[in-house]
Amino acid sequence: MSPGQGPLRAEPRPAVLPPATAPSSPGGATEGPAGRDAAASALGPAVAAARLVALALGCLALARAGLLLAHPDAFAALSWAQVTGAFVLGLRFDLAALAPLVGLPLALFVLPVPRRHGPRWRAAWGWLAFAPLPPATALLAADLLYFGEVRRHLGREPLLLGNDLEFVGAMALVHAPVLAAWAALALGLLLAWRRALARPVPRARRPWLVAGAFAGLVVLAWRGSLDRKPLNPADAFRGRVPAHGHLLLNGLFTVQRAALSGARERASPLSARAALEALALDPGAPYPVVSRGTGGASAHAGNVVLVLLESWDTRYMGAYGGARAALTPRFDAWATRGRLFEQVFAASQRTVGGVQAALTGVPCLPGVPELGRGLEQTAVTRVAALARARGYRTFFLQAPRRRSFYLDSVMLALGFEAAYGLEDVAPRRAYPDPDPKWGWDHDAFQEALARIDALGDAPFLAVLLSGTSHGPYADPGPEFHVAPHGRHDEGGYRNTLAYSDWALGELLEGARARPWFERTTFLIGADHVFRSSSADLAEGHRIPFLALGPGIAPGRDAGVRSQLDVLPTLVERLGLADAPVATVGRSLLGPASGEAVVHQGDLVGLITGEGWLLHTIDAGVADRSAGLSADALARLERRLLATYAVTTELVGRNRWAPPDGR
Repeated sequence: MSPGQGPLRAEPRPAVLPPATAPSSPGGATEGPAGRDAAASALGPAVAAARLVALALGCLALARAGLLLAHPDAFAALSWAQVTGAFVLGLRFDLAALAPLVGLPLALFVLPVPRRHGPRWRAAWGWLAFAPLPPATALLAADLLYFGEVRRHLGREPLLLGNDLEFVGAMALVHAPVLAAWAALALGLLLAWRRALARPVPRARRPWLVAGAFAGLVVLAWRGSLDRKPLNPADAFRGRVPAHGHLLLNGLFTVQRAALSGARERASPLSARAALEALALDPGAPYPVVSRGTGGASAHAGNVVLVLLESWDTRYMGAYGGARAALTPRFDAWATRGRLFEQVFAASQRTVGGVQAALTGVPCLPGVPELGRGLEQTAVTRVAALARARGYRTFFLQAPRRRSFYLDSVMLALGFEAAYGLEDVAPRRAYPDPDPKWGWDHDAFQEALARIDALGDAPFLAVLLSGTSHGPYADPGPEFHVAPHGRHDEGGYRNTLAYSDWALGELLEGARARPWFERTTFLIGADHVFRSSSADLAEGHRIPFLALGPGIAPGRDAGVRSQLDVLPTLVERLGLADAPVATVGRSLLGPASGEAVVHQGDLVGLITGEGWLLHTIDAGVADRSAGLSADALARLERRLLATYAVTTELVGRNRWAPPDGR
């Protein structure tokens, strides 16, 4: 203290006033000070929105736990690691199911608005995000009950008023504990939601950046994937046993995806029992279409290569007397060495329909979930799984990209060890077009040979899908030009067909030089025809098909056959004669069934040696071949309606095949 100064005195401090409290909004949301919490102030309303998302995710996690506890027998084979993983990996499917319901309101919830309007703005959008959740949890409760009946999640059933929705409602009414649990869950969610909305919501430091990032996360959650294709129910079964895939899924997601597929089931005039009897199937059997192979003369335990050729058409092939210029000399030459089928008909007009018919034996029909869009939830004969259980190595390889038609996930769900696509194929030659949309067949086929060679002496099942002859048509090079090349015209198709034929010839010649060729059956056919606009149903679905292999006598087969006949043929040639096969088809190497069920747009058709008809199912015959007698028309119509009724009933009730798909 300096001389002459008095003692130091503390300066009086100004009074510290408590922080002003923002007025409560009608929903309870408030705006707090920006510096209340460093993390919260950085992200602001996004943190509050994330709390709401966490509450909704909790409901889906409880539904998954309920599924596990209510149906322990369905998941008994899963390890603890698989069960735990289902709760973690299932978050992708849960977020994808929630995003369409709460994504937009919560994205608006996060938008920066003037401070004075913030509480009411966020309360309004927060409660709007809550609105769809009670009915969504009711759907999850119905899914819990439905799973106990059919061992799969809901799909299109709630969309079919007067059909399965009534069935689900009846089940719910007699399950008071489930209804009570749902009511408690909905009430608990309401109270938790109200409390979450009442918490202070700080302002973000960079509000527009945070809002944009949150909106991007909503879009990513809805897609569920960074790939070109959004998340699909088939992705749950990638390399997993069916029970594991079912545990990853939730009924909300599967119903949404079924709604997007646009499948509409028609009401058949035949009852399920009458339909089964019309097809000479046992109505009392748990799985009426399951039969076991006969182990006949064509049974052969050996390798099998199934080749599905994109858009190949008998009208352009010399072996079939095509009226147009023959563009397939390599196929035509090999056709003399095997059994050439003159009347095989594609199940649909789309690639995925051909794959579905050939590998699952399930007809492609209106209202029946398509492979890659819900059918993988249904138990079907998984021929690759059957083969692997007998020591076979299995793989699927397509010329297009892996995710085309979701076939990578689909094939892993069907039991294949691996699924490859364009990304996995090494280039074998230079092409004028460096980036073909549907890949190069030659490169894919040569990749398949290399992968078979890498298997050593192990028996194998390989399924190959070509792609180059799919529009838009990539230019394979001038050496294959038989017409001026166009990416969208017939000239482009003709050129790519000539190239694809050369690629197939190189595949077969390469295989013939390998030691495993003599033990291998080749089944070679198309997925569908090229741009059919024919008024004749048979011509619009007739595809080439050739069988080569040990014990298969060369010659021509004139019987009416279907792509549905491929599955029992695969089982037979793999030596799985005692395996159960769920299909309405018959082996191509046995007596012909004499009929082919086909799907054309919104119509379903039946092709036989007597003629053909197209049917609407619920509104009568749409078209028929000339000369079909009234008696024949009535007989074919009943047969077609019976096939439709049986397929929709058994697939809908998950009684097509046993639950393990074998």
